[in-house]
Amino acid sequence: MPPIPPALDGETRLKLLRRARRYMLLAEQAQDPELMRAYRDEAADCLRRAEPPHAR
Repeated sequence: MPPIPPALDGETRLKLLRRARRYMLLAEQAQDPELMRAYRDEAADCLRRAEPPHAR
């Protein structure tokens, strides 16, 4: 059984959400499909990490 990650404080969660938004904006501007995909993957990872532990 994997350990339960600690709950994020509001500031950390906000930073992750801002980072996700920044990556999505970069993805929209990217000309290269691989770069676009990489930015979207990073944004998705940030959103996953920003979710409360009980939502997983």
